[in-house]
Amino acid sequence: METNLINPVKNQPHFKLFESGPKINIKDFKLQTKMGKKIPGFLKPLFFRQFIFAGIITDNHIAGAAIADLGYASKGFVYIHDLETNTLHEKGSLVFPFFKKIINPDTENSDAWFKAKDLEIKFFTNSLYVNSKNIKFEIEFLNEKKPSPLRICSKTSYNRWFFTKKQTPLKCTGKIGLNNNETEFSSETSRAITDRSLGYPGREIWWNWASTACILDFKEFGMNLSWGVNQTGETENFIWHDDKFIKINQVNFEKEDNEIWSVRSNDNIIDLKFIPKKTKTEKTNFLFTASNFIQHTGIFRGKIKLDEKNYKDVEFLGWLEDHYVKW
Repeated sequence: METNLINPVKNQPHFKLFESGPKINIKDFKLQTKMGKKIPGFLKPLFFRQFIFAGIITDNHIAGAAIADLGYASKGFVYIHDLETNTLHEKGSLVFPFFKKIINPDTENSDAWFKAKDLEIKFFTNSLYVNSKNIKFEIEFLNEKKPSPLRICSKTSYNRWFFTKKQTPLKCTGKIGLNNNETEFSSETSRAITDRSLGYPGREIWWNWASTACILDFKEFGMNLSWGVNQTGETENFIWHDDKFIKINQVNFEKEDNEIWSVRSNDNIIDLKFIPKKTKTEKTNFLFTASNFIQHTGIFRGKIKLDEKNYKDVEFLGWLEDHYVKW
């Protein structure tokens, strides 16, 4: 039986891990100020945030695409990290649709469409298309119902909350185009992560995030680690290894010398170093908004405890993000 995300009687979401996709009944949530006064419905879009991100790792590239709906504006970006030349190619745009929803807020499997003068991004349930002058994607995600997605809703501040659905690893196939050179990739070695998040996160937040989708020891491996959001009650820290879904405790991110990061869990399951190879940054600070967005692509090295007895020395490609936002 499908569960509603929002409990209208309590006027709050169900704060928990969801075994299956809830009904995203956003309209049943009555937004209030911190003092408990109702915020008029026509102003709710100014506080609602949602985004979709997909990351792809192939033999030749690490690529990413995202659409963010900020209520008063929308952002889209794409990038390609060419592993052979260790170069980063990116494109991003900002548009002001003023309350026009480019992502349907009523479903966890929303289609999304971002269009600017020089960039178009289309997300569908199991596919992604990007068209710009120098970067093009045609990607299909092979959703084989394994692994099961992570779904969690938690408090982010007083009477504010965020829901996220993350899935990794996903087999994928398709084409990546860069400067009129097109590279095809297959599901034999290419993997993807997807992230669908939405809610009323609060005026000012920050987070660190680490993820991957790959083949480790001839088995499917995915990882999602976070610090700063979704940490009240439950965490969104998990690894997927073959058919195993392993919950991870609190994770600490620490920036060390030479831009290297340490990522360790309090339960000692995760003990990794992250070495950035390329970095996408966006910094804005004007009027009532500010953002310091830093997303690295690079290499994780270290140890992971994949069973009750043994640690595994590992090395794999992935992402690490360091993000502050006031919105």
